[in-house]
Amino acid sequence: MGDALELEAQGLLAVPGFIDIHRHGDLKPFADQPWDELTQGITTMVNGNCGFSPVPNTPETFIAVSDYAAPIMGRMPPALCGITAEAFFRSVQAQPLGLNIGYLVGNGSLRRAVAGFSDSRLTKDQFGKILTLLEEALDAGALGLSMGIMYSPECYYNTEELARIAAVAARYGRPVIAHIRSEGRNVLSSMAEMIQIGEKSGAHIHISHLKAAGTEMWGHAVDQILEMIDAARSRGIQVTFDAYPYAAGSTTLLSLLPPEVLTNGTAGVLRELESPERRQYILDQFRQNRQDWDNFVKSLGWERVIISGSSRPEEAGKSVMELADLAQEDPGSFALELLRRDNGQISIILEEMDPDDVKKILSRDDCIVISDALYSQGGKPHPRRYGAFPRFLCKYVKEEKLVSLQQAIREMTALPAELLALHDRGRIREGCRADIVLLDWEKLKDRATYTQPNRGSEGIVSVLVNGEIACYQGSVTGNHAGRLLTCKPVLA
Repeated sequence: MGDALELEAQGLLAVPGFIDIHRHGDLKPFADQPWDELTQGITTMVNGNCGFSPVPNTPETFIAVSDYAAPIMGRMPPALCGITAEAFFRSVQAQPLGLNIGYLVGNGSLRRAVAGFSDSRLTKDQFGKILTLLEEALDAGALGLSMGIMYSPECYYNTEELARIAAVAARYGRPVIAHIRSEGRNVLSSMAEMIQIGEKSGAHIHISHLKAAGTEMWGHAVDQILEMIDAARSRGIQVTFDAYPYAAGSTTLLSLLPPEVLTNGTAGVLRELESPERRQYILDQFRQNRQDWDNFVKSLGWERVIISGSSRPEEAGKSVMELADLAQEDPGSFALELLRRDNGQISIILEEMDPDDVKKILSRDDCIVISDALYSQGGKPHPRRYGAFPRFLCKYVKEEKLVSLQQAIREMTALPAELLALHDRGRIREGCRADIVLLDWEKLKDRATYTQPNRGSEGIVSVLVNGEIACYQGSVTGNHAGRLLTCKPVLA
């Protein structure tokens, strides 16, 4: 495809390239795979979300961390063992990149590098080392700090400790992008905690994939959450949020276990599952409503827990309840056996949200649209990996007219660029990089479904990345015009 190729744009919409600030494609630069993100108009993706980032890590914790993160981002290459954030960024920069890519540093990764998965109170030296590693990552160019307070070992932090960590990000002028402690029955107290962290630290708090999960929270909690955000802003606290255009989320089966079972990582869970007494303890906890843990098994039921990836392809797309019924087993026991059988490497889809709540969040003109795409291998991943942005445009703009087209484009381009200080992205104007999507509005169609999640969209005609044609007539060209996006330190 020569340099003289011309793009025919008659009758097409030219919009800025979509900026997905929440993906888990951390390892995509090291994978021999096409950059299919382009086929839904994504020209920039940001990884390192929910407290998970490949670095920092240590040789001592590398295998445990890799096992734990594999259902989220895939298996970490051995070459990444023990490297610093600076070395990691150099390694990413050396890869052929099909689109622009940036990274947050994960708060969970920081703690795992220093103290593993332990729930013990950190010593002064350990806490100091975490702060030092955070500074090193921000100095190297990380776009911000991500928190995944729901997950081990971040769930063992208290609010004061998290505020001290967030204060470092504030000093660098970088946002704290947070998967809050609970998105279910404790979502309101968890939101209050994040607002408190913002107030104490001075950090810009950005709430990842805002939701109210679990049927008992549907229809009322989202209103209260949005009121809390608006009230915090009126007090001068910076709070923003994002959401994906689906009523189901995706995570790992391990994440449904009570936090006290996760203190030694995946290997520790597998050891616990060998003990009949510990298996029974976990089964008993599945039936409990606890204040310290989002028990989605209790709030949703096993019928809303869908296997998206396991060692047996025939399981993908079926609920744990359905599979357990076929096996004539108790669903809880069946789920634990799946974890034991597959060494913890099970990814799931959770049917956790009220569609009307999703619409209420997406209708806000300050909501950034994301995908939260996972990159585990095989199975039937959540369709958001392939269709999030076309779905938002087709379902919520074209069909339901929830927001205007102009506003929708802003929520996928200018707003995320502003959040991460990507000043030369997110707009089509002089001085900005030529990340541009040409789309056919009439033919635009999201084809990715829960049963056929890997299907690309229709109507994304061509995509330019930094002025080069990265996608032409719906097909990835193989041009590697992407760049590693970093943020240079400007200390307050």
